[in-house]
Amino acid sequence: MKGTYLSRKEISYFMHIEEKLVKSKAFFKLNGSAIKVLMLFMLRRKMKKMGSRKGKENWVIYNNGEIVFPYAEAAKKYGLKASTFARAIDSLVGNGFLDIAHAGGGLMGDCTKYAISNRWMKFGTDQFEPKTRPKDTRSLGFTPENWEERTGKKRKV
Repeated sequence: MKGTYLSRKEISYFMHIEEKLVKSKAFFKLNGSAIKVLMLFMLRRKMKKMGSRKGKENWVIYNNGEIVFPYAEAAKKYGLKASTFARAIDSLVGNGFLDIAHAGGGLMGDCTKYAISNRWMKFGTDQFEPKTRPKDTRSLGFTPENWEERTGKKRKV
């Protein structure tokens, strides 16, 4: 309606998803949880128009590589179990929708940072660049080799 103004609470934010993404081979390889997580990552993009000529502008993600989505937030806000969220991220990285820009250490202030990727466009071709989520190599927890040292106890034989 002309002349009607909406308050900030009434504004509905939206995201743009390309038709070719939804129709891609890589997208059809995703399961339901991975698709939901992809949509949540898309909502975290901050887009900016680049270019000076009207009609010739390009939209770019200006927070790419800085997108944060903690496991705790996925669980609390969206009810996603850690294992489901991890498998979804593995699938999104494996199919070319996400890249890990920084692998966080799980400590406060050291969150994993993600980048939205276009590698999915080459999925199923020779040019596709496969990637995986980096595995945790911090050697946390107990192993047979470090049990005595970490507990300060001797094993019963």
